[in-house]
Amino acid sequence: MEPPGARESDPSVDVTDGLLSSEVTREIGEKVTREIGQKIASNALEAGTAKAKTLFDTYARVDLLRPYFDHTPSDVRSRLFRSLWPRAAADEAVVVDMYGPVMLNFTLAGVLLVLMKTSVHGKQISTGAEETLMGTALAQSFGYWVTFSAMMYTVGFIFNTDLTGLQLLTVTGYGLFAYCLCLIPGMVPSLTGDRELFTTLWAIFGTLSAAKIGVVMRSKTADKKQGALVFMAAFVIHWLWLIRLHRGYTHK
Repeated sequence: MEPPGARESDPSVDVTDGLLSSEVTREIGEKVTREIGQKIASNALEAGTAKAKTLFDTYARVDLLRPYFDHTPSDVRSRLFRSLWPRAAADEAVVVDMYGPVMLNFTLAGVLLVLMKTSVHGKQISTGAEETLMGTALAQSFGYWVTFSAMMYTVGFIFNTDLTGLQLLTVTGYGLFAYCLCLIPGMVPSLTGDRELFTTLWAIFGTLSAAKIGVVMRSKTADKKQGALVFMAAFVIHWLWLIRLHRGYTHK
């Protein structure tokens, strides 16, 4: 009788076990590879879907703004001239138009930038300094537009003025047309700092523009006494801020 453990293992059994182990390993590898591929494809699909949804939402938001900027040049030109005509009826609708005010803000910023460059009397301006001047000009134009509109919206809310925020942005934005008219002559070197010319333009265009904003707000205020207060607030702020811009950015 052979002692336990004396029998040698069968070589055919070892080979079979090795083949089975190799088959199992290959199947497991294929399964893992397939799962990884499916996971990558699923992640790519989800990322693409999310990106497409983001682009669609962005386009939808831009499309919502289109009516505020989709205005013909003739309409914009008409509103520019009407911004200097201080007359408004109580039942006259204020059309929301952001195109004209935004363009006027960029124009005013460009004018202020030229005035600031002219005030350095031909000194060379570095790139960093020029970027600072550009930022200051944009901040002055857009900052005044938004701040003035917010102030008038608050005053209108107190005195029950029937104007929305976008309507006020339209009215005050077109009011910058007079600012451009009064400050553009200062871009000419020979006219820079000419106070008599500026005073004349300010007395004409500045007064008409400030009166227009005040008249529109007064016409949308039910109570006449409160309407007069709203008119004075709008008129004084818009009228005097133009002087501040001229003195701050125009030098002889």
